[in-house]
Amino acid sequence: MQFGQVFKEKRESLGLTLEHIEEETKIRKLYLDAIEKERFNILPPKVYATGFVKKYARYLHLDDEVLVALFVEMAYGYEEEAEITQPQPQKSGPEFQFLAMNWRNVVVAGAFLLVALWVGNMIVGAISNHSPNVAQNPTSQQQNPTAPGPEEQNNNPAGDPAQTDERDMSATVRVAALSDCWVKAIVDGETVFSSTLTAGQEQVFEGREAVLLTVGNAGGIEVYYNGDKIGPLGESGEVIHKEFRVARLSS
Repeated sequence: MQFGQVFKEKRESLGLTLEHIEEETKIRKLYLDAIEKERFNILPPKVYATGFVKKYARYLHLDDEVLVALFVEMAYGYEEEAEITQPQPQKSGPEFQFLAMNWRNVVVAGAFLLVALWVGNMIVGAISNHSPNVAQNPTSQQQNPTAPGPEEQNNNPAGDPAQTDERDMSATVRVAALSDCWVKAIVDGETVFSSTLTAGQEQVFEGREAVLLTVGNAGGIEVYYNGDKIGPLGESGEVIHKEFRVARLSS
């Protein structure tokens, strides 16, 4: 299901007309129709258009966060990339001089702190070397502290099922785009990716607890979980949420 069809089919399933929604939300029918038909050039500037999409989605009880993100990517994705790559003008004048002076103060303070820490370590080392409580044990000093003892050498016998490989305690999800698809990934509660993958692109996400995927074109990607092929998460154009959690082994 395409972006605009999500709104139109939900509205029609509720038996609502554009005129009724215009009266309830105070969003002009012209803009509601433009959202459903994906005619984004008709919409007002970005800040207003984004607000209209969010308000319309909430009124229809749709996932406004996913639809707003998908709308911004479809309508302004290339524009945002151009803004990011636009060179920043060089600062000059009194404001720049003030910032430069503050930066020099930070550097001087950092250098002073490093010197103070170095002097402190020298004093502590000198006191430790002359302390009468330090045990002089040449035999213990000759022992290799890094050499494992007999018990340490045998604490992980080969083939012991109780020992779990650290790699098994993670969720690794690889997403391969078959066609253009908007993807959002939340790893262990933190959003790490939110953009459109074009055909042939891939992304890998690894979490200690869980990886939550939200895709705007479920049939346009292939998903692999810990090396196993899951396949597409749904139909072409379908918006899908899918969580991959780490399987904990009981002790």
